[in-house]
Amino acid sequence: MCVRSSMKNYLSKLNELVSFENGVLFYGMWKGYLEKPQTKEFIEFMESKGVKTHILHTSGHADSMTIDKLIEDVKPKRIIPVHTENAEWFDRYKV
Repeated sequence: MCVRSSMKNYLSKLNELVSFENGVLFYGMWKGYLEKPQTKEFIEFMESKGVKTHILHTSGHADSMTIDKLIEDVKPKRIIPVHTENAEWFDRYKV
């Protein structure tokens, strides 16, 4: 699920229904933003819910080989394509 700091209230309500314990948050923006109060507060909020944060700066869109490698390494239970013009490309990962 793609999230941003402005979703804190929504995520707080969602966490009442679904545990975030052992979840992973990949922070992909510039590290300098972590010093901003809103971002810092959001990361602390997520970590207080049992989410582990990984800083993984991205400088643009990943190519298909990089996406393949990420999926292979992470082995997610679900893949939810967001912000794509080719969601069908992910069909090859369906079990």
